[in-house]
Parts: sequence; C-alpha cells; structure tokens
Amino acid sequence: MITFHRFLTVVYKMYPDVHPGQRLGQYAMNVLGLFNGQLYDTITGTTVDPFYDDNRLEDFWDFVARNWDNPDIASPMSRAGN
Repeated sequence: MITFHRFLTVVYKMYPDVHPGQRLGQYAMNVLGLFNGQLYDTITGTTVDPFYDDNRLEDFWDFVARNWDNPDIASPMSRAGN
C-alpha cells in the first residue's frame, strides 16, 4: 500500500489533467478506492464521503489522514441521509 502522503500527491498532481470532467471529491474517492479499499468502503455513503459533495472534503481529508494505516477503522459518522 502507498503512504498517505503519496496518495495526496497522486490526487493533487494528477487531478486537473487526468479527469477534467470530475469534481475533486469524485476523483479523490476514486483514487482512494484504488489505493485503500478498506478505507474507501468505510467512508462510502457516510457524511464524510465527498463523492457527491465537495463541501465534505475537509472532513474527508481529516478522516483519511487519521486512519490511513489503521487496520481497525471505525465508521466515521452516520450514513448520509440518516
């Protein structure tokens, strides 16, 4: 698995050129799914999932940074819409 720092580098260096049709939240989640599937699954559909709402990016980055290497990840918050 890559480091969290490398994940950030991939997202921010590649985003503008590779996927111009995606918002940053969509792209960040797609890249997260490639590099840390467990964390992706934990975040998907929660209130820190930025795929449909870039306003969640700050909470997303915080949660991902704190849990990148955590094998016992707990759900960040309730599922969105609940």
